[in-house]
Amino acid sequence: MPATNCITNANHTTYYSLLARIPEFLIGTTAALLRPPLKKTWENFAYLSGLLLVISSFLIINESLPFPGLFALPPCIGTALIIWSKKTISKNWLNSPPLVKIGNLSYSLYLWHWPILAGFKYYYGKYTLPAGTITVALALIFSASYLSYRWIEIPVRQAKLNRSHILRIFTFTILMLGTILLAHLINLNITKPTPIELTRYADPKTICHSKIVGDCVRGDRAGKRDILMIGDSHAAQLNLFADVIGNFMHVRIRVITASNCVTINGFDFDRIPEDSRAPVYPK
Repeated sequence: MPATNCITNANHTTYYSLLARIPEFLIGTTAALLRPPLKKTWENFAYLSGLLLVISSFLIINESLPFPGLFALPPCIGTALIIWSKKTISKNWLNSPPLVKIGNLSYSLYLWHWPILAGFKYYYGKYTLPAGTITVALALIFSASYLSYRWIEIPVRQAKLNRSHILRIFTFTILMLGTILLAHLINLNITKPTPIELTRYADPKTICHSKIVGDCVRGDRAGKRDILMIGDSHAAQLNLFADVIGNFMHVRIRVITASNCVTINGFDFDRIPEDSRAPVYPK
């Protein structure tokens, strides 16, 4: 039977690609370097235009749109215009002490928010967190951001490299790598390695994943009903489940899978990169 490779979502590759983020860096550097002398009226116009672009982005951009891409330009350009027009009607509230302090911490906030929130989400095992947990997470994010801003970001920006600084950086790097290695060794002694049976969905030599092995049947081979389970690696991980449920229901379940397999009739294959379109099984 024919099958075709595909990817789950091409946007993931683009989202983490440095090349896809280059326009955003260029917009920011242009806003920082290009400051032509304009009248206050034009700066007010730039500020209002930027504000409109940012607000409209909240209303237009959603999960179904490709990002980054052309849809990343409105919020980036809008933010750059707001920053660029600093001597306008925005000055009174954008220059307020609380917002300035948050702006100073913005990069540290950006670095710390993800690992802290992800840690809580892994702990609770769900995407939505309780209100109390969110409050604790915010407190940790701001605390960690301030400490890294105060003791790492500011000293690094203001430091003038000399032999002493180079020695400190080298020492810090060695300590950091040593800590990572030590943590790995300690973890091996504290927690026993997970048995291989729990780290894979089935023995790849015994399942019909990207190849045919026997009759690919799971469950009760004497059953009178046949069920076909076909799909990608998510379906492959159900091999052992199909065996258990098949025996329980007295049915034969034929499990045939391939990584990135498309099983939807009429799927738009143009959305799939060419290197993922080659058939897995011979026709």
